[in-house]
Amino acid sequence: MRKTIYFICVSVFLAVHSCNYCSGNQEDSYEQLCAGSMSNYLFSFQNVDDTMAVWHTIKECDKILAQEENHDKRYLLLQKKASLLGLIGEYKKAFSVQEEAAELLDSNNSKRLELTAFKYYLRGDTNNYRETINQAIEAYGTDSNDKEAVIHKSILYILLGDSISSKRELQSFLKRNADQTVQDIYDDFYVYERQILEGRELLVERIAGSP
Repeated sequence: MRKTIYFICVSVFLAVHSCNYCSGNQEDSYEQLCAGSMSNYLFSFQNVDDTMAVWHTIKECDKILAQEENHDKRYLLLQKKASLLGLIGEYKKAFSVQEEAAELLDSNNSKRLELTAFKYYLRGDTNNYRETINQAIEAYGTDSNDKEAVIHKSILYILLGDSISSKRELQSFLKRNADQTVQDIYDDFYVYERQILEGRELLVERIAGSP
C-alpha cells in the first residue's frame, strides 16, 4: 500500500506512463529503453550500486533523442531519462528534463498543467498554483469510470486541501467499478493523504538540495 501510494504521489508531477509508442525503425532500442512501467525506476530514493550502467542508459536515450523527431517517442524517452536521473540522485536535472518533456504536450494537457502547478509551488506562488491545479482537474474531464483520471484528480484535490472532494472522486469510481487499488486508497484515505503531502515536500526538498 505504501509503495503504491508513494509512486502515485510522485507521478502526479512526473507523468509516468508505460511505453505505448515504442515502435518504428529503432523498435529494438525503444523496447529496451521503455519496456514496462517506469515505476521500477522513478525516484526510488535508494542507493544505486551500478551508477555507470544508469549513465550508460541515459547516454543511449540521448543518442536516440538526437535523431528522433516524433513527439510521442521523444516524450517517452525524456520520461525515461528523467526517471533514471532521479534514480541516481540527480533530481534537479531530472526535473529539468521533465520540463522539456512537458513542452511536447498541449498547453491544456492535464499532465503539463500539473507540472506547471508544481513549478508555481516551488516559487511560492500560491494563487497561480491553486488556479493551475483547478485547470488540471478540469482537463481530466468528468468520466468517473476513468481510473487514472480519478486517482490523479483525487491527488490534486488533496493538494488543494479539499479532502472531501478527493474522497468523493474515489467513492464515485468505486460505486461503478471494483478495483483493489482504488479500494485500498479509499479505505486508508488519511494515510494516502498524509503521504501525498509529505511526498510533495520531500520532492521539493530533493530538487532544492540537488546540484
